[in-house]
Amino acid sequence: MKQITLSLLIAAALILTGSCQNKTEKRAEKTVEKIIEQNMDGDADVKIDDGNVEIKLPDGTSYKAESGAKNWPKEIPSDVPEFKFGKIEHVLKQDVGVADTWTVIYSDTPDDAVKKYEALLKKNGYDIMVTTNLSASGSVTAQKGETVIRAATNENGEATLSVTTKK
Repeated sequence: MKQITLSLLIAAALILTGSCQNKTEKRAEKTVEKIIEQNMDGDADVKIDDGNVEIKLPDGTSYKAESGAKNWPKEIPSDVPEFKFGKIEHVLKQDVGVADTWTVIYSDTPDDAVKKYEALLKKNGYDIMVTTNLSASGSVTAQKGETVIRAATNENGEATLSVTTKK
């Protein structure tokens, strides 16, 4: 439950701090930092700067989100095919000690993105675990070794790609 709350708070932080200017931005950042810390029972080290959010928890888990990140994360393992079916809006990196997870949020995603990405996954040796395809939305989950990938699109042209790999 804490992870869901934290993910929602990070998204809110990116939206709130991304829409502010100068002095107002700094005040918004400080307010959002306090809200996140309070929601994590005061057990979070939160830093927000220029729309970037970094949260470290006492158990070693850390979350990083860059509102300005518009590129495919270079840290994603090289055998993961790049999802090039839309415009990157946000990138979130989560380090939970035993695994790293990257979540990339897209806009302007075409209806056939999941089918095309599934073909790339197969070409790169990933085993397809689950796939769903509706007219304008769908999802695919694949695994290769210690890496699990899930791509999902919706009818609004948005997509989320999640890559999790054990360390």
